[in-house]
Amino acid sequence: MNVTINSNAFTKMDKMVGLSVVEIKILDYYLQDRVLKGNVKVYGEYYTEEAEYETNNGLKEFENVVPFEIVFSKEDPIIDNISIKNFEYYEVAGRGVESVFDLCVDYNVVLEEDNRKEIENEEIKEQVTRQIDIILEEKLEVKEDNFLEEERNEKKQDKVSVIKVVYYDRNKEIKDICKKYNVSYYDILEDNKKYNFNDNYRIVINEYNGSK
Repeated sequence: MNVTINSNAFTKMDKMVGLSVVEIKILDYYLQDRVLKGNVKVYGEYYTEEAEYETNNGLKEFENVVPFEIVFSKEDPIIDNISIKNFEYYEVAGRGVESVFDLCVDYNVVLEEDNRKEIENEEIKEQVTRQIDIILEEKLEVKEDNFLEEERNEKKQDKVSVIKVVYYDRNKEIKDICKKYNVSYYDILEDNKKYNFNDNYRIVINEYNGSK
């Protein structure tokens, strides 16, 4: 994780007539609870007299210690690195130098024990839920398969038919046989033509439901 703070600092210089060198660095920092405190130093050299400025002699050193403070509202951070980026400065004629820079903090977060346990418990719950879902899906598939098999069996049973062969002595008995087995007399005569029922004195009854 990282956080970037845009910062600026003005450094006043007495009798400044020109700048020679301007630099910046992290001076120190420390973490107190969830507050990061520290100091940035802007430093360098400048000219105080016109003659010295023209001859490049008589430089005078300067420095300005700029404090900073960053509050981490919800985390307990471990600071990995602090750096300064995008450093620029501008001369303010006769007064000093204005510096602008980004203070970049790289850090990690240590979770509280309760939060860690809560996250672990949630992960366990998710794993158990996934396992239960898989088991239920497998049971549902088996149940559906069984249901479909039972349904197919029931349909097969509904569609089961029996062929009944009945022998008789006289032709007039055919009507009684049809009535007994609840079939159509004319359909039976038509169906039995191929069996030569008149010669064999027998009739074949198809689609007999076996109820009688």
